[in-house]
Amino acid sequence: MTVNPLTDVSRALDGLEESITRKRKATGSYASLGRYTEGAETSATIVAHVQPISGRDLIQVEEGRRANAIITIYSKTELKTGDDTGVQPDTVTFGGEDYEVFKVEPWGDTGAYYKALAQKKGQ
Repeated sequence: MTVNPLTDVSRALDGLEESITRKRKATGSYASLGRYTEGAETSATIVAHVQPISGRDLIQVEEGRRANAIITIYSKTELKTGDDTGVQPDTVTFGGEDYEVFKVEPWGDTGAYYKALAQKKGQ
């Protein structure tokens, strides 16, 4: 992806980031008798800027999630959401708590980074 240096705002994140842990599970599989086996989990440390969710973003979140603790993550590392094919969403650990990623927006045109929303697990 080519980034226009005049509109590259990813540098605005420099100095504001911190290291957080991203956990990703591989897609599971079914054995011959139909028993599901979860995929292996991998962990990586990524650099990100984490904030509470903004009011503008909160309005766009489906109503059932709004009462939960949600954070916004800005990172040059792409995070993944889950899907119907068995792909599990990424989990990030921030402030000693685990959050599950449920929305990711690429912001490549303005600086080659990603904006993700994640909900505190167990809520």
